[in-house]
Amino acid sequence: MARPRNTKKNGLKFLDRDQIKAFEKALVEGKNLRDEVAMRLTFRFGLRVQELYNLKLSDLNFDSQQLTVEGLKNGRTRTYDIDAPLWKKITRYIKQNKIEDRLFPLSTQGLKFMFKRYAEKAGLPSDYSIHSLRHSIGIAMAQKGASAIYIMKWLRHRSVSSSQVYFEQLEDKKLDQTMNERIFPEFM
Repeated sequence: MARPRNTKKNGLKFLDRDQIKAFEKALVEGKNLRDEVAMRLTFRFGLRVQELYNLKLSDLNFDSQQLTVEGLKNGRTRTYDIDAPLWKKITRYIKQNKIEDRLFPLSTQGLKFMFKRYAEKAGLPSDYSIHSLRHSIGIAMAQKGASAIYIMKWLRHRSVSSSQVYFEQLEDKKLDQTMNERIFPEFM
C-alpha cells in the first residue's frame, strides 16, 4: 500500500502508554477544565487542530450524548458516542463558561500552545505536537486490533492507506524488538 503524502517511514510522533498517562496526569493537575476537555476530545476522536477549532455547541447532541465532527480533508461527517465521565466534563465546562457558539474560543495557535504546555509538564519530547494525539489514538486502535478501514473511518481519513501507516509503525517496532530480543543475543 502506498504511503500517504508528506509522511516517512518511522516518522510518526505518537505517545506510548506511559506518555499518555503522564499527559493525562498533567491535564488533571493543571485544573483547567477547558484544556482538559479540549485535549481529551482531541485524543479520543483523533481531531485535527482545525477540527477542534471548528467545534461548536451545535455539534453536540445533548439527548444522545454524541459529538458530530465534520472531516476537514474529505468533508465526511462522523458522529461519536461520548462516555459518561467525559460527557460530564463537557457539560460542566459549557455551563461554567456559558458557551454559546464555538466550544473552544481560541485560535489554532492557542490550541497548539495548550498542547505544548501540558506536553512539557508531562516530559514529552519537544518535537511532539497536538497532532501527536491523533497519531496516538491511531496507534492505540491498531494495537487493540481495529482494522485499517475502521481506523480510516474513525479518524476521517480520505483513504485506507492513511490508516495503514499505524500498522507499519507497529510492525517495524515489533520486528525491531524481536530482532533485539531473539536474534541478536545469539550472535553477540
